[in-house]
Amino acid sequence: MTDPMSPFGYKSPPSPAGKPGQNRLAWTLNMVINPLTVSPVLMGFITAHAGGHAHTVAKVVLMACAGYIALPTALLVMLGRRGRIDSIEARNQSTRPRVLLQGAVLLLIAGWMCWSVAADTQRSVALVAMVLPLHVVLAAWITPRMKVSLHVACLSGALSLLLMLAWLRGHPMPFTPWIQGILLFLLPIIMWARTADGAHSRAETVAGLFFGLLPPPIILWILDAAWIPS
Repeated sequence: MTDPMSPFGYKSPPSPAGKPGQNRLAWTLNMVINPLTVSPVLMGFITAHAGGHAHTVAKVVLMACAGYIALPTALLVMLGRRGRIDSIEARNQSTRPRVLLQGAVLLLIAGWMCWSVAADTQRSVALVAMVLPLHVVLAAWITPRMKVSLHVACLSGALSLLLMLAWLRGHPMPFTPWIQGILLFLLPIIMWARTADGAHSRAETVAGLFFGLLPPPIILWILDAAWIPS
Protein backbone atom coordinates (compact mmCIF):
# COMPACT_ATOMS: atom_id res chain seq x y z
CA MET A 1 0.00 0.00 0.00
CA THR A 2 1.35 3.40 -0.96
CA ASP A 3 1.27 6.52 1.13
CA PRO A 4 -0.79 9.25 -0.63
CA MET A 5 1.23 11.96 1.12
CA SER A 6 4.57 10.58 -0.01
CA PRO A 7 6.08 12.18 -3.14
CA PHE A 8 7.91 8.94 -3.89
CA GLY A 9 4.85 6.71 -4.12
CA TYR A 10 5.73 4.28 -1.33
CA LYS A 11 4.86 3.99 2.33
CA SER A 12 7.81 5.55 4.07
CA PRO A 13 8.72 4.55 7.63
CA PRO A 14 7.61 7.02 10.29
CA SER A 15 10.29 9.54 11.21
CA PRO A 16 11.15 10.24 14.83
CA ALA A 17 9.41 13.60 14.56
CA GLY A 18 6.20 12.22 13.08
CA LYS A 19 4.62 11.10 9.81
CA PRO A 20 4.24 13.79 7.10
CA GLY A 21 0.66 14.66 6.22
CA GLN A 22 -0.93 14.24 9.64
CA ASN A 23 -2.33 17.75 9.29
CA ARG A 24 -3.11 18.50 5.65
CA LEU A 25 -3.19 22.29 6.04
CA ALA A 26 0.16 22.27 7.82
CA TRP A 27 1.61 19.84 5.25
CA THR A 28 0.45 22.08 2.38
CA LEU A 29 1.97 25.18 3.96
CA ASN A 30 5.23 23.32 4.51
CA MET A 31 5.34 22.26 0.85
CA VAL A 32 4.60 25.77 -0.46
CA ILE A 33 6.78 27.82 1.91
CA ASN A 34 10.11 26.09 2.43
CA PRO A 35 13.86 26.66 1.94
CA LEU A 36 13.65 25.69 -1.75
CA THR A 37 10.87 28.10 -2.69
CA VAL A 38 12.03 31.01 -0.52
CA SER A 39 15.55 31.08 -2.02
CA PRO A 40 14.57 32.29 -5.54
CA VAL A 41 12.41 35.03 -4.02
CA LEU A 42 15.30 36.08 -1.79
CA MET A 43 17.74 36.18 -4.72
CA GLY A 44 15.30 38.29 -6.71
CA PHE A 45 14.98 40.84 -3.91
CA ILE A 46 18.75 40.89 -3.41
CA THR A 47 19.29 41.60 -7.11
CA ALA A 48 16.67 44.36 -7.08
CA HIS A 49 18.19 45.89 -3.96
CA ALA A 50 21.61 45.93 -5.62
CA GLY A 51 20.17 48.04 -8.45
CA GLY A 52 19.58 45.37 -11.06
CA HIS A 53 17.33 46.13 -13.99
CA ALA A 54 14.07 44.23 -14.39
CA HIS A 55 15.52 41.85 -16.99
CA THR A 56 18.50 41.10 -14.72
CA VAL A 57 16.19 40.34 -11.79
CA ALA A 58 14.13 38.05 -14.04
CA LYS A 59 17.24 36.16 -15.18
CA VAL A 60 18.48 35.70 -11.61
CA VAL A 61 15.08 34.45 -10.44
CA LEU A 62 14.89 32.03 -13.38
CA MET A 63 18.34 30.65 -12.60
CA ALA A 64 17.47 30.52 -8.90
CA CYS A 65 14.37 28.46 -9.64
CA ALA A 66 16.47 26.00 -11.61
CA GLY A 67 19.29 25.90 -9.08
CA TYR A 68 17.53 26.24 -5.74
CA ILE A 69 14.33 24.33 -6.54
CA ALA A 70 14.88 21.93 -9.44
CA LEU A 71 18.33 20.60 -8.51
CA PRO A 72 17.63 19.93 -4.78
CA THR A 73 14.22 18.45 -5.60
CA ALA A 74 15.82 16.06 -8.08
CA LEU A 75 18.35 15.04 -5.41
CA LEU A 76 15.64 14.45 -2.81
CA VAL A 77 13.50 12.41 -5.21
CA MET A 78 16.52 10.29 -6.16
CA LEU A 79 17.43 9.70 -2.51
CA GLY A 80 13.82 8.89 -1.72
CA ARG A 81 13.50 6.33 -4.50
CA ARG A 82 16.70 4.69 -3.26
CA GLY A 83 15.34 4.57 0.28
CA ARG A 84 18.01 6.90 1.64
CA ILE A 85 15.50 9.34 3.17
CA ASP A 86 12.08 8.82 4.75
CA SER A 87 10.34 11.76 3.04
CA ILE A 88 11.10 14.65 0.71
CA GLU A 89 11.82 16.73 3.83
CA ALA A 90 14.49 14.27 5.06
CA ARG A 91 13.09 14.33 8.59
CA ASN A 92 15.18 11.52 10.01
CA GLN A 93 17.81 13.15 12.21
CA SER A 94 20.40 10.42 11.59
CA THR A 95 20.38 10.75 7.78
CA ARG A 96 19.74 14.50 7.61
CA PRO A 97 23.38 15.76 7.92
CA ARG A 98 24.57 13.85 4.85
CA VAL A 99 21.61 15.13 2.83
CA LEU A 100 22.35 18.69 3.94
CA LEU A 101 25.99 18.41 2.91
CA GLN A 102 24.96 17.09 -0.50
CA GLY A 103 22.50 19.95 -0.74
CA ALA A 104 25.22 22.47 0.11
CA VAL A 105 27.14 21.36 -2.99
CA LEU A 106 24.05 21.96 -5.11
CA LEU A 107 23.62 25.39 -3.51
CA LEU A 108 27.12 26.30 -4.64
CA ILE A 109 26.15 25.35 -8.19
CA ALA A 110 22.89 27.30 -7.88
CA GLY A 111 24.78 30.33 -6.61
CA TRP A 112 27.17 30.20 -9.54
CA MET A 113 24.19 29.99 -11.93
CA CYS A 114 22.68 33.14 -10.41
CA TRP A 115 26.03 34.95 -10.37
CA SER A 116 26.59 34.18 -14.04
CA VAL A 117 23.57 36.26 -15.08
CA ALA A 118 23.69 38.91 -12.34
CA ALA A 119 25.44 41.51 -14.55
CA ASP A 120 26.40 44.57 -12.49
CA THR A 121 24.83 43.13 -9.31
CA GLN A 122 27.27 40.22 -9.10
CA ARG A 123 28.85 41.20 -5.78
CA SER A 124 25.60 41.21 -3.80
CA VAL A 125 24.38 38.04 -5.50
CA ALA A 126 27.72 36.30 -4.92
CA LEU A 127 27.78 37.23 -1.23
CA VAL A 128 24.30 35.86 -0.55
CA ALA A 129 24.97 32.84 -2.77
CA MET A 130 27.96 32.00 -0.55
CA VAL A 131 26.01 32.53 2.68
CA LEU A 132 23.37 29.93 1.79
CA PRO A 133 25.62 26.84 1.44
CA LEU A 134 27.70 27.88 4.45
CA HIS A 135 24.49 28.17 6.47
CA VAL A 136 23.47 24.68 5.35
CA VAL A 137 26.87 23.24 6.29
CA LEU A 138 26.44 24.80 9.73
CA ALA A 139 22.99 23.19 9.93
CA ALA A 140 24.53 19.80 9.08
CA TRP A 141 26.98 20.24 11.95
CA ILE A 142 24.24 21.23 14.40
CA THR A 143 21.68 18.59 13.35
CA PRO A 144 23.15 15.64 15.30
CA ARG A 145 22.86 17.81 18.41
CA MET A 146 19.50 19.42 17.62
CA LYS A 147 17.30 19.19 14.55
CA VAL A 148 16.48 22.87 14.10
CA SER A 149 13.64 23.77 11.76
CA LEU A 150 15.11 24.84 8.44
CA HIS A 151 11.68 25.99 7.23
CA VAL A 152 11.61 28.56 10.01
CA ALA A 153 15.31 29.34 9.60
CA CYS A 154 14.90 30.12 5.90
CA LEU A 155 12.24 32.75 6.60
CA SER A 156 14.02 34.38 9.52
CA GLY A 157 17.29 34.11 7.58
CA ALA A 158 15.77 35.91 4.60
CA LEU A 159 14.66 38.70 6.91
CA SER A 160 18.05 39.02 8.62
CA LEU A 161 19.96 38.91 5.32
CA LEU A 162 17.85 41.66 3.77
CA LEU A 163 18.30 43.84 6.84
CA MET A 164 22.06 43.23 6.98
CA LEU A 165 22.46 43.96 3.27
CA ALA A 166 20.54 47.21 3.68
CA TRP A 167 22.83 48.17 6.58
CA LEU A 168 25.97 47.32 4.60
CA ARG A 169 24.81 49.31 1.58
CA GLY A 170 23.54 52.24 3.64
CA HIS A 171 20.03 52.30 2.22
CA PRO A 172 16.87 50.21 2.65
CA MET A 173 15.73 47.96 -0.15
CA PRO A 174 12.55 48.70 -2.13
CA PHE A 175 9.26 47.91 -0.36
CA THR A 176 11.12 47.18 2.90
CA PRO A 177 8.07 47.59 5.21
CA TRP A 178 5.98 45.28 3.04
CA ILE A 179 8.65 42.59 2.86
CA GLN A 180 9.34 42.74 6.58
CA GLY A 181 5.62 42.60 7.30
CA ILE A 182 5.09 39.56 5.08
CA LEU A 183 8.02 37.67 6.60
CA LEU A 184 6.98 38.53 10.15
CA PHE A 185 3.43 37.42 9.32
CA LEU A 186 4.59 34.09 7.85
CA LEU A 187 7.05 33.18 10.62
CA PRO A 188 4.53 32.18 13.32
CA ILE A 189 2.39 30.43 10.71
CA ILE A 190 5.27 28.23 9.57
CA MET A 191 6.34 27.64 13.18
CA TRP A 192 2.84 26.34 13.82
CA ALA A 193 2.83 24.28 10.62
CA ARG A 194 6.10 22.52 11.46
CA THR A 195 4.82 21.44 14.86
CA ALA A 196 1.30 20.64 13.66
CA ASP A 197 2.66 18.35 10.95
CA GLY A 198 4.87 16.55 13.46
CA ALA A 199 8.12 17.65 11.84
CA HIS A 200 9.53 19.51 14.85
CA SER A 201 8.97 20.28 18.49
CA ARG A 202 8.26 23.83 19.61
CA ALA A 203 11.83 24.10 20.90
CA GLU A 204 13.17 23.10 17.48
CA THR A 205 11.10 25.76 15.71
CA VAL A 206 12.31 28.42 18.16
CA ALA A 207 15.87 27.19 17.58
CA GLY A 208 15.23 27.52 13.84
CA LEU A 209 14.08 31.10 14.36
CA PHE A 210 17.35 32.10 16.01
CA PHE A 211 19.38 29.93 13.63
CA GLY A 212 18.05 32.11 10.83
CA LEU A 213 18.30 35.44 12.62
CA LEU A 214 21.89 35.15 13.86
CA PRO A 215 24.34 33.14 11.68
CA PRO A 216 23.37 34.39 8.17
CA PRO A 217 23.97 38.13 8.78
CA ILE A 218 27.20 37.35 10.65
CA ILE A 219 28.43 35.20 7.75
CA LEU A 220 27.39 37.92 5.28
CA TRP A 221 29.25 40.58 7.27
CA ILE A 222 32.43 38.46 7.37
CA LEU A 223 32.27 37.71 3.65
CA ASP A 224 31.61 41.36 2.80
CA ALA A 225 34.58 42.46 4.92
CA ALA A 226 36.83 39.86 3.32
CA TRP A 227 35.71 40.63 -0.25
CA ILE A 228 38.64 41.21 -2.59
CA PRO A 229 37.81 43.87 -5.20
CA SER A 230 38.18 42.60 -8.75
